[in-house]
Amino acid sequence: MSLFEAPSDSAADETVFERYTRQALAVATDLERELWVLVLLLTGADVALTVYGLQLGFQELNPVAVYMLEQAGVYGLGFLKAVVLAFAGVYWIVLPRRFGPLVPLGIAIPWFAAVSVNSLLILQTL
Repeated sequence: MSLFEAPSDSAADETVFERYTRQALAVATDLERELWVLVLLLTGADVALTVYGLQLGFQELNPVAVYMLEQAGVYGLGFLKAVVLAFAGVYWIVLPRRFGPLVPLGIAIPWFAAVSVNSLLILQTL
């Protein structure tokens, strides 16, 4: 059986991906869902504020983000964020359930700080 075969009526016939997805969704707490929504909102806000700040003449301080911006512009920054989210999703799936909320929280805290600092800097220039 292939990893990408169509699902059947039997749980024994489900793929590894389908099994992990089902298990992950079954154990996700409301807190985890809210934290993941917060992460997605912060991701969008961070990208938007970064782009706006660069248009105002600010400089990106993260060397990886600078490289991605130089190589592919906003798409590079979006790709960087997507890679971080993909790794976080993998960690969230493989970590013991009791640590589940720590994954989105570990992303949300620094991105909240970045969004806050960018917002304050932009507001000071207006």
